[in-house]
This record gives sequence, structure tokens and C-alpha cells, in this order.
Amino acid sequence: MKFNRQSLKNSEKKVKDIDSFIDGADAKSIAGVNKDSSRIKRELTKPVSISLTDTDRKTLDNQAKRFNLLSYQLELNYDKQLNRSDIVRLVANNLAKMSDEDFMKFVIR
Repeated sequence: MKFNRQSLKNSEKKVKDIDSFIDGADAKSIAGVNKDSSRIKRELTKPVSISLTDTDRKTLDNQAKRFNLLSYQLELNYDKQLNRSDIVRLVANNLAKMSDEDFMKFVIR
């Protein structure tokens, strides 16, 4: 997916609009079909809240903007824009993969 200034502006607007973030969660069941045409169920996202200072929120949002801008500059054909939820999910999954020692080093810094 190619990014242009307008799509980046729209992305920024979506990140700032809390209602869009909350409405992005879907309560309906989603099922996909894999290559051998058997149905697979995906776990659905649900809106949750986390408490952040304004500085922490800006830092989190800047990471999404950073990825989206780099994707545009590097002309990557990444068909999805990164958002707050994606970042939190990536961090949580990477922390879950860490050994106990690495986890403690990371958290205690």
C-alpha cells in the first residue's frame, strides 16, 4: 500500500479520535478460510483502557506515526497502518517470549 500525505493525515486523525479507536473493536464472530479451505476462527479484539500520562500517550502514538512514515519513505507495500493496539499487542507478545531473566532486565531498567 502506498501512502500519501492525505492518508497519513487521516491516520493521525484516527489515532487522535478515541471513539474511532473504541468503535474499531468488533463484537461479531469472524471466521476465515485457510489454504485447504477449512474454516479457522480468529480471536476478536475488545476495547480495553490503559492509563497513560499525556507524555506516554504521545510517545506511544509517535511510534505508530514513525512506522507509518518509515513504511511510506521506504516504499514498503505493507497493507496495514500500525495503531496503538498493534503496538501494545507487539510489546506484550514479545515480552511473553522473553526468558524470565531477559524479562526482568527489560522491566527493571
